[in-house]
Amino acid sequence: MKRILALVVIGLLISPLFGAQSSTDVTDTLSLQNDLRIIRAEIDAFKVMIADLIDLSQKKRAELAQLNSEIERAKNDLAQVKGELDAAVLAKANQSKSETFVITDFEIGAIEMADLYVPTVAKEEVFVLTAADIDYSSTVMVAAAVPTASEPSSIVLPALTAAPAVAASEPSSIVLPALTAAPAVYEVPIEKELPKTIFFDPDSTRLVDCYIPTIIEVANELVANPTLTVTIRGYSAPAKTVRGQIAVSKERAMSAANYILSEYGIDSERLIVEWVGASEKPAIVLEKKSDCLRAVEFIVGGK
Repeated sequence: MKRILALVVIGLLISPLFGAQSSTDVTDTLSLQNDLRIIRAEIDAFKVMIADLIDLSQKKRAELAQLNSEIERAKNDLAQVKGELDAAVLAKANQSKSETFVITDFEIGAIEMADLYVPTVAKEEVFVLTAADIDYSSTVMVAAAVPTASEPSSIVLPALTAAPAVAASEPSSIVLPALTAAPAVYEVPIEKELPKTIFFDPDSTRLVDCYIPTIIEVANELVANPTLTVTIRGYSAPAKTVRGQIAVSKERAMSAANYILSEYGIDSERLIVEWVGASEKPAIVLEKKSDCLRAVEFIVGGK
């Protein structure tokens, strides 16, 4: 009996210790379970975030692929436009080579375009038939024709009795008998070559494409004849100030000179560049009585 009571007392004394330990374990278990739930929630959140990032990356890749495709299309379009432009430039160059002049309306004002470049007689000289032009080996001589409104007529001179004697120490002198008509006098038109001339757009110093062949002709002439020089003279239309006229005419002359220097390698000492503004007129403008002074003329001469 005593033993039983002792065991009961010992059990009562020890039970609080085991109860307290059991309560602590339960609390720790609950805390760990709560932490585990939090960690799992964070892991799920990270999974969602990673999924969103993967989706965004795929979208960015798709946008990048689309952008690369657009860039390729733009490159192809640019290559096509460049090809068309090169073909147009080549066609224009071939057309310019086959045409001597292409003149636009702004070049001549009220003067007819085609008439500006038709070669014309710049000066008329008079040729007079004199005694020295007559053959005295024959006793009968015929003078040159006298121009009439319809057809030239012939004049028969009187017969000579003998050819005039010529002394060895003196220059030849011939005394002619009186003619029945005056010696024929007729006019022979002599063409005067005008300097090659190019024209510019209003208020512009840029070379016009249709006049490039004219510059090429001048350059080829200089290449073929190393002793030749060329005077490149610039002109301008009347401006508000003389300084403005001079500046524009200078820029136009320099544009033409720089083209010859850069494209053909001509020695700069063979190019004489001048600019006169609107104080003078090109020869072709004076000849045709035109008002277009937006020009540069090339005067080719010996060294």
